[in-house]
Amino acid sequence: MQTKNLLIITALLAVFTYPLSAEPQGEEIEFTRAAQTTKSAGDSSVYQGSPSQPYDMVFIDGELPAGTTGAEIYNTAKQSWEKMHVKVYPNRRFWAKFSYPSLQKEQIRIRPANGRGTLVVYNMDTDNSTIKPETPAPTKGPQMAIVLPPLGSPNYKQTIISRQQWNAKPSVDPYSPQSPMMITIHHTATRQTLTLEDSMQEVYFIQDFHQQGRKWSDIAYHFLIDASGNIFEGRPVNAEGAHTSGHNPNNIGISMIGNYDVQIPTEASMKALDGLITSLMEFYKIKSGKLYAHREFNPHTKCPGDNLYDAYVKERAQLKANELKARKKAKTGSVTVKKPRIINKLEDFKF
Repeated sequence: MQTKNLLIITALLAVFTYPLSAEPQGEEIEFTRAAQTTKSAGDSSVYQGSPSQPYDMVFIDGELPAGTTGAEIYNTAKQSWEKMHVKVYPNRRFWAKFSYPSLQKEQIRIRPANGRGTLVVYNMDTDNSTIKPETPAPTKGPQMAIVLPPLGSPNYKQTIISRQQWNAKPSVDPYSPQSPMMITIHHTATRQTLTLEDSMQEVYFIQDFHQQGRKWSDIAYHFLIDASGNIFEGRPVNAEGAHTSGHNPNNIGISMIGNYDVQIPTEASMKALDGLITSLMEFYKIKSGKLYAHREFNPHTKCPGDNLYDAYVKERAQLKANELKARKKAKTGSVTVKKPRIINKLEDFKF
């Protein structure tokens, strides 16, 4: 494993052509996040959620404790519990999916197989397969270079984990090219990983879920960051991602590993995030006002979590707004503007 403060990777590894069948690219319909653990007669650990739009596919991921063999979903039309397709990893992380023959509007209810055992559900999502995916434009030329821009600055020392290092699988379909003009921040809405090995396993799990479960060509994000500040290379930066439905073109997706509605971002992860964003903005000449949170594009999600949004996205946006205001006001002289704070304590969230 190597730590690189200045990393430029140029590889003619991907052929960018017009795909015969375009991937969904994040065209998921996220349900209203009302999943609660309840118990009723004959049921154990029932998770339920009310989708806001019609759906014909349901996806969940989480942890499957030893002794629990799988997951079931309640089919309202048949008034019976049916098995979901489940894939379980050695560390007990799992993803599961279920497809309906027609669009549904009913509440979703999920329980452990046969109503026995427990489930730990991190995410529950729906999809509508009748919605046509975003169609990328055809590209000129048979090849494009995959370029990872110089990362790091005098203030940050970043560890970059390449796709090869975390054992990434190749893309299922050809990538669609992009010219980055904006950045969107996400969180995985899972547990924080505490070791590098755990983080690599989690990133590999996410890629497998996106490829085999969601049927996307590759992992949705361009970068992922763990609690230790390790940055994981996802899709090539100049390849269109699948992280923000309706806004994927020319958009770099960065996802923080963890659930930042309940967890607090670590100082290491915040430094890595800020350093990465600064490097990307400088390299691609992305305007300061083009930094977004996933929730700003989708009213049905709280991503990247209130704690991360308050600690970084909102504050950085305010910083940039103050800079613009100061530039308009001060025609001469210099203006000193405070840098974004690095926050790792709950009490530090007070503004």
